[in-house]
Amino acid sequence: MGGIGCEGVDRGQSRHCLDAVEIYNADGDYWRDGPPLPCAQLSLRTNACNAGVVGGKIYVCGYYKGADRHDDITKEILELDPCEKRWSVVARQVLMHDNYDVCLVANLNPRGLMAPSADLVKL
Repeated sequence: MGGIGCEGVDRGQSRHCLDAVEIYNADGDYWRDGPPLPCAQLSLRTNACNAGVVGGKIYVCGYYKGADRHDDITKEILELDPCEKRWSVVARQVLMHDNYDVCLVANLNPRGLMAPSADLVKL
């Protein structure tokens, strides 16, 4: 999902973030186009964008908006309902851990992570 695209050969020219989504069907061993993300996302080389499936819906968290790694990291969880083919923001200001590689979905907290203290939270 998302990533960086380049026009022509990738030599650093004309880089731009993508909103492209492809969904893999493991049972049929094929890929299909999904609905575009609500905003272009940067995920290449940042290990930032993470996706998972819960209850047949795809969830994405820990992504950057903008053309540079430090432009704007989000604390949102996006949800894609493949049947309805639309994205929704289901949570904002989510507790994330380890460089935004892990987030808490559906109030599950198997590691007992603590929310950061109020003086560390950027509002």
